[in-house]
Amino acid sequence: MKNVCLLLVNLFLIVISARSHIFPHREKINYSPLAITATVGSPEYGITVAGGNGQGSAANQLNAPTDVFVDSTGNIFVADHVNHRIQKWTPGAAAGITVAGGNGAGSAANQLFDPNSIFVDGAGNIYVADADNHRIQKWAPGASYGITVAGGNGPGSAANQLDTPYGVFVDAAGNIYIAELNNHRVQRWAPGASEGITVAGGNGAGPALNQLSYPISVYVDAQSNIYIASGKGIQKWAPGATEGTTIVRAVGRGSAADVVSFALDVFVDPAGNIFIADAGNDRIQKWAPGATEGITVAGGNGYGPQANQTPFPNGVFVDATGKIYVADFPNNRILKFGLPGLEVIACPGNMIIPAPSCTDKATLTWTEPRDTFPYSIDIPQELDPSKGVLNYMGALNGHGYYRSTNLYQWRAARNISKSLGGRGVNGHLLTVSSLAENNLILSHIKGTGYSPWIGLFNTGKPGRFRWVTREALTYTNWGPAEPNNAGGDANHIAEPFIRFMDTYDEWNDQADGFVPFVAEFEKPLIRYKQISGPRNGSSHQVGVYNICYERNNLITDIKDTCCFSLTVTCKEALAGANQRSTAVENAFSKKEMNMVLQVFTSPNPTRNVFRLSIVSNKTQRVTVHVSDVFGRAIESRSGINPNQPMVLGKNYTPGVYFAQVIQGKSSLVVKMIKQ
Repeated sequence: MKNVCLLLVNLFLIVISARSHIFPHREKINYSPLAITATVGSPEYGITVAGGNGQGSAANQLNAPTDVFVDSTGNIFVADHVNHRIQKWTPGAAAGITVAGGNGAGSAANQLFDPNSIFVDGAGNIYVADADNHRIQKWAPGASYGITVAGGNGPGSAANQLDTPYGVFVDAAGNIYIAELNNHRVQRWAPGASEGITVAGGNGAGPALNQLSYPISVYVDAQSNIYIASGKGIQKWAPGATEGTTIVRAVGRGSAADVVSFALDVFVDPAGNIFIADAGNDRIQKWAPGATEGITVAGGNGYGPQANQTPFPNGVFVDATGKIYVADFPNNRILKFGLPGLEVIACPGNMIIPAPSCTDKATLTWTEPRDTFPYSIDIPQELDPSKGVLNYMGALNGHGYYRSTNLYQWRAARNISKSLGGRGVNGHLLTVSSLAENNLILSHIKGTGYSPWIGLFNTGKPGRFRWVTREALTYTNWGPAEPNNAGGDANHIAEPFIRFMDTYDEWNDQADGFVPFVAEFEKPLIRYKQISGPRNGSSHQVGVYNICYERNNLITDIKDTCCFSLTVTCKEALAGANQRSTAVENAFSKKEMNMVLQVFTSPNPTRNVFRLSIVSNKTQRVTVHVSDVFGRAIESRSGINPNQPMVLGKNYTPGVYFAQVIQGKSSLVVKMIKQ
């Protein structure tokens, strides 16, 4: 590795101009439009899901990982920088397998040289920013070599060249976006193109709005806005713009909430939240849409190997359930932040349920979304001018416990807890009422340096309170001599709270000051209610049944819906679907009455793709519109020659689709089922 030390002493511009090989990037996840996900947040500890067995090249090791990508099935892909390879770790695996490179540093088709960033598309193709070969390599699933899809013509600034590509992103149309470190630009290469076009920067390094400064990561959202991590922080370029907007400012040194230091990666979730690998501050920052400050959602606890530390993070990825993955470069591992065992059930996918025959019924069953506690709660501006967040600690007997990330005075902490719980979930500053609650809280704060306020232990008897300690469950009756109790009962407690003093490993009474707090909610904060469709477990005949749930976030008072379909089919119907569909002729004029338009689909149903054969006695070109069961457009194709096959459905999720085939004034609709 060259010049890594320069990065570690925070000389960003010197480092990148020297081509240090430690930078990362981010990739895009294909979110289902039906998915309902939890609020993204972070508990205090991450778990190692790849590497973590020291520096090396064994299957269970990594050497300076610079990027991480997680596909829809949970496979973890890692840019194993110094090993010149891409490793794939299946969920729960103790070791990874090499899926690209791994044949030493070089420029052959089966080699990589300092891979820095990766992207995996819906078909499983792996795109690699092969930095020192100045090219983007595409590796098909199972391939033993890659093909060059951008660059590969030596370092340079011509349209067919790249110079140290560090970030790569591929949009839904197959366009490849590349962050070029030394050309200070982002290039877009259309599928199959031999040259790229500049879509951001390209005017030299500098502070002007039309310039970039050592871009290292690129992310493109669904609206084609381009987000770029560089020496200037995070910039956003609208589609077709000639200038960008700095939305997160970079500083050489500084850990304030409104800046970053060494932004090495950027990721944007479907809600518009921006996640930044803030390497200089050893943390992952989350910026809500339109925010002027970020909050720390992983790390932020200094430089080190502990599970709550993310030293010099090089890459960040957020999956559809809100889990945060971090490429922990110095510790040669991938950390996953998110509470184990707390999974927010996404909206069920579309399903096909077979009936014994076309006259019999089938039972409709699915896993229902369940009420739950989110991973974190953003405190509204009107309650907290500093825009703090509450991080989930755990649940007990239907109660959820959250700790604050900022410091508050007693009354502010009490009011925030109460206000957030003002919609029927009884939010309040935690009052410990059992030894189990005491142990749950201590398990999350002991040894962390976190010293929060909570309430008193209430025995349920008037005037009887005790401090919460590690001692056996005993009661202490406060008398008038107690400094904070003038009358010996609850009505005369001057400071009705206590604080765990981590330094002394004990609880103690506290004067009002600025400290963290723990809030308690007595009911789940996200509620689900079915609002349409048949009931779970009911029996129905052949047909398509749509089911919708309403999700109510009781903290934000925001409601949305999650919908899916269940298709009951039978063997006779499926067999018929593989045969010719019925031709539908629309006679708008005598001329059109002679039109013959027929469509065949094979296979149908399918697990892979549909092969659509369009048969017509006319030579007019054909247009095909595909929609799902909710009428939402999936794709459209025009200018198709009739009497030749076409392929649909490669990237479709399982479900029911309708293809409308239009030729002139004639059209017909074919139902397609993907299992």
